[in-house]
Amino acid sequence: MDNLIIKNENSPLEEKMEKALKKAGIRYKAQFSIEDTNKDKWNSKYILDFVVYGELCKIAIECDGHTYHSSRKAKERDLKRDLWIKAYKEFDDTLRFTTEQIMSQIDVVIEEINKYILAYDKLHFNKRQNAKFDPKKIPSTISKDTVLILTNILNSAFSVAYKETQKKEKNQENIKKMIKKEIIHVINKKGFKRINDYFAYFSLEKLANVRHEFDFIFGVFNTPCTLIVTSDIKKIRINKSILNDSSILKIILVYDSSYSFFKGKSYIIIDDKSNIKMCSELSKVSPISKINEKNSIINKYKEIDEFESLLGKINNLEDDLKASYESLYKLSTYKKSLNVEPFKNLENHQKEKLIYSITQFLRCSYLEESLDEYKSSDITVKWLKEEGIYFQTLKITFHELTLAIHFLRKQFI
Repeated sequence: MDNLIIKNENSPLEEKMEKALKKAGIRYKAQFSIEDTNKDKWNSKYILDFVVYGELCKIAIECDGHTYHSSRKAKERDLKRDLWIKAYKEFDDTLRFTTEQIMSQIDVVIEEINKYILAYDKLHFNKRQNAKFDPKKIPSTISKDTVLILTNILNSAFSVAYKETQKKEKNQENIKKMIKKEIIHVINKKGFKRINDYFAYFSLEKLANVRHEFDFIFGVFNTPCTLIVTSDIKKIRINKSILNDSSILKIILVYDSSYSFFKGKSYIIIDDKSNIKMCSELSKVSPISKINEKNSIINKYKEIDEFESLLGKINNLEDDLKASYESLYKLSTYKKSLNVEPFKNLENHQKEKLIYSITQFLRCSYLEESLDEYKSSDITVKWLKEEGIYFQTLKITFHELTLAIHFLRKQFI
């Protein structure tokens, strides 16, 4: 019998937390036990105070009393435990709350738990939606929602990838390889379905026959998409049956070259200056009808117009921020700020979690680059986009993150 344990009835923290979870209508299990077969590396068994469940996510909740969690050694132990639970037991996260928070601010604690549940549920839902692909239900025309969402994702990723490669490479072929690598990383991360396994279906047979013409083929909301990265649009040769098929979205990313002419149906062209061109057929697609609004992608992704507006503001702020840092780097007094200790307002275990996230992020992409070639502020922007959601409740500044990234890179390089 799983989770058959004796509960500590004398823990006022857990009693108060359990009452609050019940009152808030949050699904949970108390005193959840976890077995670990790797006894040499970690403890043989953990017992979580609570596990809370969303529609798709599960999050560990720990009530950190003074007796067992206040020392530095205890916080280091808790950090290792949290990381193991997330990495090996497929929990989305571990949230820890102190005695003071639970006893005097329980409403704030419940609000924070709900925020994390909503955030992680949305991440899971988006990934599941992206991965759905049924070759028997490919729509004859491409929805406006698919075009808008995919264009925003690819435009942002392509713009960043191109700027990065320009700083490192001049060879055209190497630039293409690096852009493709970044775009494929983004597509996989978003959960979009690689549809090579579905080529046997009659509806995709003609696409299978010309797969070599494309850099990548994937499915988005049940729409087959082909992707080509090129420096010269005039060199592109796409089979006519694919070119004129309104059910297949053709995506062309053009770097180091302006384009003036392209013929075909259902295509998007994005260039290295973030200019976007759609064929008239796509740009005039009608929004989803109100009848289907309840189940539409637009509804699942909140308000697409607000999404676009906020994304535009973020891009503008990002450009201004980078320009400000470029000016700041040139000042001799800037070096003084490098001696300032970041994250002073955070508790040690929060700081350690944050540093661990940044370190892992750097290990994946940036440790081999010199400090001059890639500015730490640029990496901070990218970290915020990819990892920031997991630390949204922490009181940290952009500059603190930049200083920490600069310091950690300096240590590793």
